[in-house]
Parts: sequence; structure tokens; C-alpha cells
Amino acid sequence: MAATKKASPKKATPTKVKKASKTKKDDGKPKVKRALSAYFFFMQKNRERIMKENGLQSRDIGELGRKMGEAWKGMKDNDKTPYEKLAAEDKKRYEREKKAVGL
Repeated sequence: MAATKKASPKKATPTKVKKASKTKKDDGKPKVKRALSAYFFFMQKNRERIMKENGLQSRDIGELGRKMGEAWKGMKDNDKTPYEKLAAEDKKRYEREKKAVGL
């Protein structure tokens, strides 16, 4: 007589347990909007222009970021000066607001 194979019992697959999403708790402290860097001021001003020049859509975020970075790196220091001044002013605003709310 031939030996019959028994079906091996299926191993229990671990079930994935969803972790509860963490929600930010409002600690009651006043919030202050952080200061923007010179690069962020550059991006705000030139985003639309760079998108049009390169034929990018709003969904091409990665490519847009690369083009913006290349444009920023290709700028001379004296061309960056207006953005650096805006960043310095925004930093002063941030420090002033932070001091006003007691942070």
C-alpha cells in the first residue's frame, strides 16, 4: 500500500493590526509661524515662472523641486541678496512674535 500524504495544516497568518492615528493635541500654547528661508522666498516668487518655462504641471512636484534647486544654485550671491533680506526680516518677525507670546 502506498503511503498517503496528509495535507499539512495551514499556518495562521498574522493579522495586521491598524495602529490608531495620532492626533496632535492642542496644548493651549500659542503658535507662532516659523520664519522662512531665503530659498523659500525665492520659490514663492519664481514657482509659476519655472513651471511655465519647463512645461511642468502642478503634479510634477519632484521635477519642479529639481529645477528650482538648479535655478537657486545657479544664482550669483548678489542675485540672492533680496531673498536673504526678506528672510532676515521674517526672522525678526518670528523672534518678535515668539517673544510676544512668551515662547
